[in-house]
Amino acid sequence: MFTRRKANGILCRYCGASENPRGLYEDGTWVYTNSEGITIKYIEGFSDFKNGIPPQVKKEFVIESGFEERLKDFCKAGDAGVGNTWHHHQDGKTI
Repeated sequence: MFTRRKANGILCRYCGASENPRGLYEDGTWVYTNSEGITIKYIEGFSDFKNGIPPQVKKEFVIESGFEERLKDFCKAGDAGVGNTWHHHQDGKTI
């Protein structure tokens, strides 16, 4: 499930996060911890799965020419693994 929320004036997209994050810092960074104890930090409105607790990024794929569309990008990257999915990074080329 994807939800949209404005945090410190920045529109961000995230899955499964509460409308009331547990930690909001003055620099606009906020931290969400779900019921299973998985913690994700959101920096400037973008989720930081790589440095989550525990880390959520199992592998990365760089599309040097940049993103096209979700299905094409996922096909280029290949299988994300059982129970995993790809997420587009804000750099415009890493999933």
